[in-house]
Amino acid sequence: MAVQLIVRPIVKKVNRAITLPRTARLLRPEPSVTRQVRAAIQHPGPVRPPVQQRRQPAISPRSAPRSHQLKGQIGKSATVKYTSRDVPEAHRQRLRSLRNCGVGKVLVIMANGPSILEVDTRLLLNNPRIDIMSINKPDLRVWPTKYWLFCDTSQLLRNRDIWSHYDGYIFNSAMISEFRPGSIQIKNIHGEGFSFDPTQGFHIGRSSVYAAQQVAIWMGYDRIYIFGCDMCAVNINGQPLVHFFGNNPDVQPESRVKRFADEAKYYIYAAKHLPAEIRNRFYFCSSYNPFDFVSSFNRLDHHTAVQTILDGLV
Repeated sequence: MAVQLIVRPIVKKVNRAITLPRTARLLRPEPSVTRQVRAAIQHPGPVRPPVQQRRQPAISPRSAPRSHQLKGQIGKSATVKYTSRDVPEAHRQRLRSLRNCGVGKVLVIMANGPSILEVDTRLLLNNPRIDIMSINKPDLRVWPTKYWLFCDTSQLLRNRDIWSHYDGYIFNSAMISEFRPGSIQIKNIHGEGFSFDPTQGFHIGRSSVYAAQQVAIWMGYDRIYIFGCDMCAVNINGQPLVHFFGNNPDVQPESRVKRFADEAKYYIYAAKHLPAEIRNRFYFCSSYNPFDFVSSFNRLDHHTAVQTILDGLV
């Protein structure tokens, strides 16, 4: 009789604990946990640290940055190096079609320095042995020119009114996303250098004129005359100007003048490394340019340079 009194309460408690719905739900593990435990017992693997870093998603080719590459050691003058995206093969084919098209002729590059206001550029028109290339904002006295080169999207935005009607050759860096018939995009290569094959890219060097020099050599012109590469502020009619058209709306004149020193580094590189046969094809037609690299090429007084060009073609 005593035994029955002891056993029955124990059985009753056990049954009660097993059959309570809430208790059963609390003790029942998740099915996914059960499967993981069974797999770990059957196929034990290496022990993982309790805290794991969250895996970062891979960058797809579409979302990966294409225009900038970061190089250098962290903490030791790390620098951002600009390299533009590649260009469509059709653009390289157009550029190949212009190889040595300038043999036997001269090219006049019209930059944006204020000294061109002191030059009658119209005298250069209608001569079959003179081709003209506009840089950035064209000089309307000789517009439309056969060639037009600019490398910055801001130039497209400022000159869209003439962009839409221009039917000559347009040389752009790959930063320009829009095309027109005759557009030729060229990949930018970072750093100092001078490209003899722009189909593989060119070095802009922060100066569209510098890029134009490489295109001119590719096209094989006998002589290349560069007007308006003043690289300083010039007093014209009592007003200091950095560009022939006035001030750049994106850059204060003082800041723009300071940038010329950075641009000059690339011309200095070319002056040191280009063979004399290449350097001697270039004539900087500006009496204002203050940098010594000009003496490694040829310098002409811009007031008399147009007549010098015409006399050389006789």
